[in-house]
Amino acid sequence: MNRFRLFGQLRLALLPVACLCVVVSLLSTIAPSRAAEPTVSALVQVQSLARKTLTPTIQTYGQVIADPTKTLSVTTQAGGQVTQLMVEAGQWVHKGQKLLVLTLNPKARLDYQKAQTQLTVAEQDLHQKQYLFARQMATKQEIVLARQAVSDARKTVRAQEKIGSNEPVHVILASEDALVLNIPVSVGSLVPPGGALLSMSSRHALLLRLGIEPEDARRVSSGMAVTFTPVFAKSDGQNIPDKAAVVRVDGQINPATRLLDVVARPDLSSLSGTNTKGAATSDLIAGMTVSARIDLPAQTGFAVPIDAVLDVGNDEAHLLVVHDGHAVSVPVRVGVSVGSMTLVEPVGSGALHVGDSIVVVGQYPLQPGMAVRIQSRSPTTGASQ
Repeated sequence: MNRFRLFGQLRLALLPVACLCVVVSLLSTIAPSRAAEPTVSALVQVQSLARKTLTPTIQTYGQVIADPTKTLSVTTQAGGQVTQLMVEAGQWVHKGQKLLVLTLNPKARLDYQKAQTQLTVAEQDLHQKQYLFARQMATKQEIVLARQAVSDARKTVRAQEKIGSNEPVHVILASEDALVLNIPVSVGSLVPPGGALLSMSSRHALLLRLGIEPEDARRVSSGMAVTFTPVFAKSDGQNIPDKAAVVRVDGQINPATRLLDVVARPDLSSLSGTNTKGAATSDLIAGMTVSARIDLPAQTGFAVPIDAVLDVGNDEAHLLVVHDGHAVSVPVRVGVSVGSMTLVEPVGSGALHVGDSIVVVGQYPLQPGMAVRIQSRSPTTGASQ
């Protein structure tokens, strides 16, 4: 009986020791498994940071127009009647080409004949005074007055000849290669002295009128380079854009387009038929629609893909830079964008350096300080390895 009692007491005494051994055994099996758990990291692609120069542009459309400051007005000083028209508005004409025929105003013809008669009378009077002066029958003062009368009569005749009063029929010729803009007369029209017969624009006196959004007005200024091509130009790769330069930016909205007009002058050297590469250039025609690109001033800074810049709200942006295997957030100011690239500058000085590894793929799920694994890319195909 005492043996059983002793055995029971011994079992109760050894029970805590057994439990302790079981706990120690369980802990020894759990500890290695926890130590083997991998650290959470994200797979990303990076790009080496570099400083580059980007040239922002404004894409726009517009039309070719005649330069209003180079418009030629053909007038008649003598007046007359239009008897024949040989051109139409919108027609290109060459230097020396016949434009119209004008029959002189009878009154102008009469004025010329009167001037000629006065000259004849004045010359006869001078001869008579010289004859009398040689015989001491006229004074020297009379000779001077007679010579002055001849001079005045000759000037009147030359003035009439200059305005064409000596020709009963005038054939009006083009003074240069030009575009006929407007013909305010028709066959049979009576044109008064000084009246306009037609208006023309020099062949190369053409401008581009381009439309931009009003908010872009402060970005465009006189002298900026413009490249343009006709909208309906062949898209076979052989058409090389022509060049122009901004002349002015208008100060009011065009009511027809609701855009702000930018006027540019084409480069004459690029319109001579061939450009510097020997390829044919577009032959500009007034009214032609063109597609143009205005080059804004170039800017230099840290160039990164637009998708690499993350917006954290409140107009704040940042990049994720990999340092010691972890993602570090760097606040930046975003500048101009060209294509898929944009310029950024760090908010704090020294926060970015050339050669830093910028996260360009996989940045959206990242949190600052998270461990990252860099995914390699093939140098030829860019595919993941």
